Amino acid sequence: MKKLLILFALIGFLLPTPTQSVQAQDRCKLAEAALILTGYTPRTDHDHRQISYKSHSTLQKTFIAGKTYAILVTPSNSANLDIYLYDDLGNLITYDNTYDSTGIIEFTVYRTTTFKVLIENRSGYATNASIVYGYSPS
Repeated sequence: MKKLLILFALIGFLLPTPTQSVQAQDRCKLAEAALILTGYTPRTDHDHRQISYKSHSTLQKTFIAGKTYAILVTPSNSANLDIYLYDDLGNLITYDNTYDSTGIIEFTVYRTTTFKVLIENRSGYATNASIVYGYSPS
């Protein structure tokens, strides 16, 4: 995961600071590039959510048993976003709650099911979050 985070940060320095609507596209391209450079294949089902300050957003995603996945979450500003992954039984599988703006988790699925992805905004202001998914082809 450290390799993925470092690549994500380095590529981010190359991007200009465009308008809000372009930012979401650029954040997704940046996340996809980081996934590709670390051996993941990006999925095409990106998500975008507006998350109020001190609030959260949840979404449901199906992941296939035996595959390793990565999820990257980036804000439209410097909001502190955390990410938590729960299985269909409510068990916490993995999380990233470090004090930084980008949430990154990597995990291997033990059985095919629909998982709950919870994105939490711990900042004192709202943000638009981009969520990008990748899987290891092996």
